[in-house]
Amino acid sequence: MENDTGAYVTAVARALGIGRDEPLDVTDWAVMRPMVEAIIRHELGGNPYPASVIDKGVEMANIFRPVTSVKEAAASGTGKAAIETGAIAAAAAAAAPVVQAMAGLPQWTGVALVLGAVLLAILFIIMRRRDA
Repeated sequence: MENDTGAYVTAVARALGIGRDEPLDVTDWAVMRPMVEAIIRHELGGNPYPASVIDKGVEMANIFRPVTSVKEAAASGTGKAAIETGAIAAAAAAAAPVVQAMAGLPQWTGVALVLGAVLLAILFIIMRRRDA
């Protein structure tokens, strides 16, 4: 037996609180997350899946739930990378006057110190990720 496409569209649109002919932004979490649930309910007559499974499925389509706080942003992979990058930039800015003061030393000394600082920063990041 064929699906009643009109009934299907009506059920999903009603669940989304929109008209049948309204365009959808299928890249928006606020659209796709409830749409997936509406489709599951229509197909199965209910929703047997936990929210975490649906969330993961939507994320696997590269559609991500927007963060609502700084804490959530910091906990995300992108947020963690931004914080680590900011820490490295702050360390480099703090080290700049020291590097300028070393202008009178042989060139290899400055290069060695900069490489050492970069290695320390990399080790710090690796150790933080390993502990997490």
